[in-house]
Amino acid sequence: MGNHPDIIWITMDMVREDHTSINDYSRETTPNLESIVSNSDVVNFPRCYSTHIKTFASVPSMLTGLYPSCHGLGMGSGSPGQVPSEMLTVPDLLGDEGYYTLGVSNGWAGPGIGIDERFDKFVQPNKENLYKNPQILLKYLTKLRTQGPGVSLDISDHSEHMAYFRTEIAKRELKEAFGNNKPVFSYIHYFDTHDPFYPPKSLENEFTDTPAEAYEAATKQYENYYEIMYDLWDEDSYQPNSEINLILSMYDSIIKHMDRNISELFDFIKQESEDAIVVITSDHGVHLGEQGLIGHRYALHDAAIHVPLIVSGLPEIGECSESIVQHIDIMQTILSTVNADVSQFQGYDLRRQDREYAISQLYNPDSYEELRDNHPKSKVWFDPQAKMTSVTGSEYKLVDWPERDRFYKLPYENEDISESVPEIYSDYCDHLEKWMSTYGQPFSETPDETELSEETERELQDLGYLN
Repeated sequence: MGNHPDIIWITMDMVREDHTSINDYSRETTPNLESIVSNSDVVNFPRCYSTHIKTFASVPSMLTGLYPSCHGLGMGSGSPGQVPSEMLTVPDLLGDEGYYTLGVSNGWAGPGIGIDERFDKFVQPNKENLYKNPQILLKYLTKLRTQGPGVSLDISDHSEHMAYFRTEIAKRELKEAFGNNKPVFSYIHYFDTHDPFYPPKSLENEFTDTPAEAYEAATKQYENYYEIMYDLWDEDSYQPNSEINLILSMYDSIIKHMDRNISELFDFIKQESEDAIVVITSDHGVHLGEQGLIGHRYALHDAAIHVPLIVSGLPEIGECSESIVQHIDIMQTILSTVNADVSQFQGYDLRRQDREYAISQLYNPDSYEELRDNHPKSKVWFDPQAKMTSVTGSEYKLVDWPERDRFYKLPYENEDISESVPEIYSDYCDHLEKWMSTYGQPFSETPDETELSEETERELQDLGYLN
């Protein structure tokens, strides 16, 4: 395709960088990604930080090049809103360069934020439309242990195991797209690593000798995570207990399952489009006991924002592989290589400039109010109306709350050290102030209102986002 290579962006939901074995995790959760990283044209970025801890804000950053406080999604109470109609997106910009654009996703990475309408074609793989894919369904029935819960007639058991369907649907749609004689941009989002953490039958005892207990703990983490947090707070200890360790075993198993599917999709892409640029990353992480928290709702700890990132087909950015990066940098760099318009973007072209600090944001008053109402110790941690912004540098991290800043020496995020290093703390505060005045202002006063179809509402209910 000359200077217009195919571009495939693959996002795994809720995968923490420190739980992938590409970066020396103690468990071998991502052996296939390790193999991919060993290729000469692949760059691994061990210090990638998401812009937000929620899909409905992180994905818009990827696909608009803007920080959450600018694009506005997820920075107010209630529904996150939709991408403003006047805001350009990556599918729009690459479409102007002659690309065919394909989305394979659902929920908050699709119609939930209105991004689906920007693609030439957008496919939603979910349990509601499995009957539309009979050939894939029949193949899945031969893989119930490796890709599903084992033999079960309960459709709800299988609805938590959609990775195989997403992979096969993505392969089918990409094969058709590659035959269009136009360069292809595709955004593919896997939700299977989102909680509840239910690995396929063949992996349920991969990292535990008590899979039944681990399954029960994973269910509790999804349905009654408050109880687990309250236990941690009542113990006045935020060290992983036996229940947390069981949850971790299931989380790591589902990551290993995702690793298999991502590898299969990657191999297919490279077979069909040898020179394609392929990005593999995650939209955000998850608290699993850090700071006494469970889930991805409350804080900007590295557990929630530090994510894996590997890029194939763009070796010229390898010189900055040890630098701090964010998704908007990678997308801006890729678009710049094909001469697309990046004037809206707020990132860096990594071929020309490194990033010194990563910016991540959070505003989630509804969850804070619920937390405060249910446990008195939560008042130590949370101000319901606080908009949080973190500034992560090479050694230090500022977490900005109104009247409650915290300054940490990484990798530790338990003790505020602002008084012991006042000059460094002041430098971080100055950087945040300048950043906020330059990049932190809203693109529009309010995002477009969210209008969800019944199908999308059911998807979001399955993921625990809607009641």
